[in-house]
Amino acid sequence: RALVGLLQTDDPMIAAVREALLRNHEPAVVSERARLASQKTTDAGEIDQQIRVGWSRAKLGIKGGDRVLDVGSGAFPCERADVLCERSLRRRHRSAIIDRPMVVADALALPFRDHAFGAVIASHLAEHVDRPDVLCSELERVARTGYVETPSRLFERLFPSSNHLWKVSRAGDAHLRFECVADGGTHWLERLGERLYPYYYAGTTRERPVYEAPLPLKGAVDRLAWLVRGILNRAGLTVTRVRFGDETPLRATVVGSSASDVGAHR
Repeated sequence: RALVGLLQTDDPMIAAVREALLRNHEPAVVSERARLASQKTTDAGEIDQQIRVGWSRAKLGIKGGDRVLDVGSGAFPCERADVLCERSLRRRHRSAIIDRPMVVADALALPFRDHAFGAVIASHLAEHVDRPDVLCSELERVARTGYVETPSRLFERLFPSSNHLWKVSRAGDAHLRFECVADGGTHWLERLGERLYPYYYAGTTRERPVYEAPLPLKGAVDRLAWLVRGILNRAGLTVTRVRFGDETPLRATVVGSSASDVGAHR
């Protein structure tokens, strides 16, 4: 009932199911995960919880009772997310984790009502979608605050991927610049990057192992990779990340075949 209560009612089928489930019932708005989390007693609207988000494990401030949506959660959803959203439950390398409410939907047309969530996370998703400006608009529509993370331009040079459509950089506090990736000329770099990728993320955990170093000296490689990642992430060299909210609306500038400068307005 709690999940259906977050969905839009434009679709007649969803509207009928929603009405039937919510009739004479108040939908639960705080997940068991959030309810059991240790929280401070604070005034309404005050941030009382810091959660770790993205591959860089950056901090995002939320209210303890906020519902959190993870869009493009894949195999490594945010530990604090109450609802997950994925377009496909099966990817080339890993299947999506479904250990809490999951909605299968297109990130460019999220089926949730406006401001259904207190916070939204989109980690390493925007570089894959055809219309990142639309994605940014949708993220801001469904949540009051949020976090977007993508590989940095430096990371794209070190580990280029044919699955990435955009090179992403920051153009302001909550302003992302998407530059269309040129075709061709990087195939040998892609092959090299695929070989190095498991070493770079060796030992990474999200409540479960992510990558295992394919070497006898696994422990040493894990510790070295952890140290290198920590230094690069704190310096902001491997990721592009922005936080948005009421005072800093999310914006996207798209440079490419459909160049535009789009403000994501509520």
